Amino acid sequence: MISSKEHLVRLRSAIAKLNMHKAREIRALLANGHSIGQCAIRYGVSRATIHALWQGKTWKDQDGPTQRIRWHPMSSKLNREQARQIRAFLATGSAEYALAHQYGVSITTIRDIKHGRTWKENAV
Repeated sequence: MISSKEHLVRLRSAIAKLNMHKAREIRALLANGHSIGQCAIRYGVSRATIHALWQGKTWKDQDGPTQRIRWHPMSSKLNREQARQIRAFLATGSAEYALAHQYGVSITTIRDIKHGRTWKENAV
């Protein structure tokens, strides 16, 4: 006879969209430069699920130590030069909204650059 806790674990496993094999595949995809969003779409789960997996909060590898995957350097939407350009445009009076649209980022990102919260070497 199985306990109610074990029964619940088995039930969750039966309806889960991911398993350990898929979790390893996702980690490999992330390590090779795929985005969290791409993996979420591919496996039919939320970005939060992929992010938790990537951080090692879920689907910890039971076969050995979990290797934390470093964020791919090309995952940032902006690079240093673009941040400098944004600061230059802001200095000439360009609208934050227009810059956000032009660079494909949020207005918050533009404001973070403007106020030195990100890309600090570029801060005023």
